[in-house]
Amino acid sequence: MASMPVWGTARTGWGTYRDQFADVSWFLWDEHDWEDVRRAAADLARTFTDLHGTPQKATDDAESHGPRWWWRLPEHSIDLYAHNGAIRPHGFPAGPSVVQLQVDLLAVAEPREAEARELSPTPDS
Repeated sequence: MASMPVWGTARTGWGTYRDQFADVSWFLWDEHDWEDVRRAAADLARTFTDLHGTPQKATDDAESHGPRWWWRLPEHSIDLYAHNGAIRPHGFPAGPSVVQLQVDLLAVAEPREAEARELSPTPDS
């Protein structure tokens, strides 16, 4: 189970799409150093793996971000990642090291993401 010497506070937020609830997110452990944040994220990922099986997507640490795990369930997705506080590739500051946990309601979040991709195509598309 994920743990920290001091749990600190959590911030939360939610998203909507076309006046419908789409997701809720939590920002955890932003008062801790990167190694503690990364360890807590990995511990939390193991807990989700025990509950929901192997994530459909997982990435390791990289220069501009920490590890990330993603599970797709029948009606929801769970996205868990550790921000390492590094400057992003396009120069955007990342803020403090923090674990972000987001749960999407797929029936609303998937159309929102499809529209976002259509409106903001990647440079390679």
